[in-house]
Amino acid sequence: TVILYKLSPIIEFRGMGDASISGLSTSVLTASSFVAAVFFGNYFTKLKDFSPAASLLVGGLAFAFLGLASNIGMIFAGCVCCGIALGSLNPYFMSAMSDVAPANKMSFAMTLICVCQIGAQIVTPYYIAALSVIGIVDDQATCVVTAVILAAIAIAYLIRAIRKRAARQ
Repeated sequence: TVILYKLSPIIEFRGMGDASISGLSTSVLTASSFVAAVFFGNYFTKLKDFSPAASLLVGGLAFAFLGLASNIGMIFAGCVCCGIALGSLNPYFMSAMSDVAPANKMSFAMTLICVCQIGAQIVTPYYIAALSVIGIVDDQATCVVTAVILAAIAIAYLIRAIRKRAARQ
């Protein structure tokens, strides 16, 4: 959600395009997400436990592109990366739910995932406000901070996956 708050200001206020380019970049993100979701099965089969770490790293890369963008090509690259991250993380969490929720609670578990996604949308403006309170008000700086946070979370998932794989061997 952070990307949707910051994408248009980065594009329009930095002279990289107008409202139509902002809309096109959002469409690129959505299309990338759809394509990634279509290929999620192959992606998950290859990466297994490492798939959330890889998706979060791609998400971090997306925000790094946006945070460092000086041209529209970098913006579109960031949108493609963000779409890939979202298109692979959402199906991952949906499929992971089947590992932890009993069959008779699956509907509730899926509802809980949706509620968490909506909760993230609600929290996003507060996250951005908290960054501004500590002095991070620039749109691109917000993206860089978000990239670092996603990279840290990805590293935690990577460590978890390595430990999980070691425990199975």
